[in-house]
This record gives sequence, C-alpha cells and structure tokens, in this order.
Amino acid sequence: MKNFILISFAIFFLHACGNQETDPNWNSYKTPYFQIKYPEKFEFMKKGQHNEKGDLMLQQAEFFLYLDDSLSSDKDEFQANINLLIQDLSGLSYGLDEFSKSSENQISNLIKNAKIIESKTNKNHHRIKYSGELDGRDLFFYQHYELKNNQAYILTFSSAYRKFEAYLPVVDSVFSSFQIK
Repeated sequence: MKNFILISFAIFFLHACGNQETDPNWNSYKTPYFQIKYPEKFEFMKKGQHNEKGDLMLQQAEFFLYLDDSLSSDKDEFQANINLLIQDLSGLSYGLDEFSKSSENQISNLIKNAKIIESKTNKNHHRIKYSGELDGRDLFFYQHYELKNNQAYILTFSSAYRKFEAYLPVVDSVFSSFQIK
C-alpha cells in the first residue's frame, strides 16, 4: 500500500508539472549573475524576504523554491525545497574536483548518519546525492555545484527521504535550467 501511495504521488506530481524541458508556463528568475526556471506551482522566496515558516536560511540563500506538496497530509512534515547559496572562493585555489571533495567531507562531518549515494562530475558541474538525519528527520539531499569567477554556486534540493524519488525528474529539470552568466 505504501508503494502504491508513493507511485500515485509521483504520477500526480509529474503530471501536475507537465513536460519540464519545454513547458512554457515555467517561471524564470534572473539576476545579473544567474538565471533559473521552475514550475509555476512552486512558491518562490528571494533573499531578504520573510515568510510564515520563519526560515533563517532566507538570510543566507539567494532564493528558496518550496515545492508543491499538496498531497501531504502532515503539515508538520519537512517541506521539499530547492535553494541557492553562493560561496566566495577568493583566495582559495579550488577547482571543481577539490571543491566537491571538500563538500563531501563537510557532509560527512555535519550530517548525522550521512550516506553518499552518488557523486559525479560533468563538464562544468558536479552533482551529489546523499541522505542523512537532520533535526531528527530522515532527509535526502541533492546538490549541484558550479564554479565561476571565484564563486561557488550551490543548488540544493532537500526532501523527506521517503518522498525524494517522486521529485527527482522535476528537480533535474530545474537544475538543468540553471545558468551562470
């Protein structure tokens, strides 16, 4: 029964978001430094905005995208989201491989029961999937790293572990839409 509910959720979520690669109804967020596209059903919050969730990360992250989780019956459950952090690398001689290895070490040290699921570098970016426990919750994380002009752009998707697979197709499309100018 649990698998049926998860599969039903995945089908609903993918149908609700439409074709991620070509959907003209996706919103776009552009700055002088980057741009990203995302489904219109996602709640967008940019740096400096405050919401009823009281997220402290809005002071650090460039933006948050809260994924539509209308099928969840538990309002206290972790809400899946995507955020972007930009880290200044001035004075460091990090390439993408060194930055990725350093990030993996930080994950292992900061996330309880961290387990690296996948870590791979493509031409201009690195993506890593991992799970772990944070604030007593079993979570899944998926990060996309790009380095440009002494800046590390770190896109992070976070979700309750039991729901992450349903989100991955749309998250991959959002990550693929990300462009540094």
